[in-house]
Amino acid sequence: MLSIENIEVVYDEVIYAVKGVSVKVPDGQIVTLLGPNGAGKTSILRAMSGILKSREGEITGGNIFLDGQSIAGHPPEKVRRAGIYLIPEGGGLFEDLTVEENLRLGLLHSRGDQADGLGKAWEWFPVLQQRAWVRAGYLSGGEQQMLALARALLARPKVLMLDEPSLGLAPLIVDELFGFIRKINEEEGISILLIEQNARRALAIASYGYIMENGKIVLDAPAGELLQDKEVKEFYLGFGQGSKRRSYRDVKHYKRTKRWLS
Repeated sequence: MLSIENIEVVYDEVIYAVKGVSVKVPDGQIVTLLGPNGAGKTSILRAMSGILKSREGEITGGNIFLDGQSIAGHPPEKVRRAGIYLIPEGGGLFEDLTVEENLRLGLLHSRGDQADGLGKAWEWFPVLQQRAWVRAGYLSGGEQQMLALARALLARPKVLMLDEPSLGLAPLIVDELFGFIRKINEEEGISILLIEQNARRALAIASYGYIMENGKIVLDAPAGELLQDKEVKEFYLGFGQGSKRRSYRDVKHYKRTKRWLS
């Protein structure tokens, strides 16, 4: 299990981005972390992946555990060896390298048997095999996200963290992508922590969800309950009174019920 306990994250010694957040990702489950831009979601992923220092940030409180062992403050390579792999927003690909070269980097970081080579990647995404010698920067947005996923999976992670995987993709590609995320969770048993602006799609494949605002968790519950929650429907799924579509970005002032208050 991946467990984040009362984490605090500060940038430049003065900017508190995360204020005492606790999140649990049980083995073999998909957990989603939702909220508006600037809520602190990406800072949590940076803290878990060990890249905070490169962003002028640090963990100033709390701890992070993987299978009972603390990994807070560990460098990125040690975190990867422990089994946590982050796909950042945009995929984090080496755009000047080919599809195959990017995938081989995943094999270099593999925690398991490399005997299958790239066969698994071609099996997961046949289109990548057809474009094996194309530079990653020339792929479509959907193909780049497939490549990022395939490279991560070749590293055999225990926990896969995804930061906005659907960003900028067409709806049909998003459907395919989320279907694959669910598939690898079910078939490979990989735990997944998913950050996503598309709350409806994220909650549809997750078992549990957390909602962040201003660096704090303001609501958490099983995904099915969040999908039916009145405030979540109005401010995160885009439905106001009378099922009229609304966007939480358009709402400047609103009053939460007591359970939303922190």
